[in-house]
Parts: sequence; C-alpha cells; structure tokens
Amino acid sequence: MQDPTIEDEEDLLPSRSQKKREAQAVYQLARKLVEISDRKLKKLPLETEMRTLVRKVKGIKAHVARKRETQFLAKHLRELPEEIISDLMNMDTQTKKEVNFTRVLDQWLEYLEKPSSSVDPLYQHYSADLCAQLRPIVRKLQKMYEQENSPLKLKVKRQLREKLTGLSSVHSLPEPPFE
Repeated sequence: MQDPTIEDEEDLLPSRSQKKREAQAVYQLARKLVEISDRKLKKLPLETEMRTLVRKVKGIKAHVARKRETQFLAKHLRELPEEIISDLMNMDTQTKKEVNFTRVLDQWLEYLEKPSSSVDPLYQHYSADLCAQLRPIVRKLQKMYEQENSPLKLKVKRQLREKLTGLSSVHSLPEPPFE
C-alpha cells in the first residue's frame, strides 16, 4: 500500500505540461522585451544586467542567433522573482486596456457629436450631476456638427474628452449605444 502523503506531494508539484506552458510564456515575454523601445525598457523593473542582455539581443540581426539569444534571455528571466515576472507580463495587459479605453472614448465622442444623440445613456452609469455637467458641452459640440475642424469645435471636443476621461477615472466608461 502506498503512503497517501507521497501522492499529496506529487499533486503539489507542477506537471511537465505546466512547466512547458510557463517556460513558453516567459519566452514570449522575452520576445516582447526585445521588441519594445529603449525608453520603455528603462521604465521596467529590471536590473542593469537584464537590460544589457535585452539590448544585446536587440543588436543581433541573424534570425537563428537572435532566437538563441532570446531563449538565453528567457532562461535568465525565469530566475527572476515571480512578482517581477508577473508585473512584466501585465505590462502588455495595461497597454491593451489603454487602447480599449481610447477606442471607447473616441466612439463616445463620435456618438455625442451627432445632433440626434443625447447624454441620456450616460445616466445609467453616472450620477445626474455629472451628466448635467456634460450636457452643455455636448450641446455646443452638436451645434458645430456641420463645421469641419474649426478651432472652437476642436476646443469643445477637447473639453468633452477631458470630462469623459475624468468620469472614467472614477468608473469605467461604458460602450456607447450604436444607432
């Protein structure tokens, strides 16, 4: 008969497939690090030695050599603490959130600019006071709908963008209704 504690210990260890998935994820992270600009690289929580390795890989032009050095970089990344690796992996997620927010914000601006639109859909997500602050800005923008890119229209649009951005820092900005 087997000892049940041995089975429990085996369950705690990651499977071979799990180890491969983790190694592949770190390799993909290494590839992303090689692709980002030096300015962004400086902002990351990496040691000087790791930054040097990334720059070294960036300098390699031959495909096979670059792949080999990227794998070497991934090996060194796996030696970093879990927190740093997860922060680096979440870096991409943050960028996607920013891009998604900008897309939704642009859709709202386009929707609110049309004379037939209203601020009413925002009442479902924000207080009446906040929507009341938006209403006069939206009315100004709607009056200028026919004007192409007049300086005044751009100024009003910028005001609306700032207001919506301020609202979204408190709550997430919902998708606008489509007509």
